[in-house]
Amino acid sequence: MGATFVVHVDADGNQEYRAFGVGDARFLVIDERCPDDRVYRITVREPSAALTALIGASPIGDRFEERHVALAAQINAQLTGVCPLSIVRDEQ
Repeated sequence: MGATFVVHVDADGNQEYRAFGVGDARFLVIDERCPDDRVYRITVREPSAALTALIGASPIGDRFEERHVALAAQINAQLTGVCPLSIVRDEQ
């Protein structure tokens, strides 16, 4: 596996930015709230075994798979509190 970069959000919403593997890729965090220190490069690399332990048996999804639209709707509904479903009324 080549270089892999992870933004890990734990159950409490805390975020960790982690880099694994080797390669020329850079992992940059750009924070517009810090105009004098806006771009930060993650330089500490962790061993691949740490990535395997972090992922475990979880599948890796992406935005091109069939379930993406449904999962995105669920996440949006939870964030906004608006249910995307509505009752279908009989028009008799």
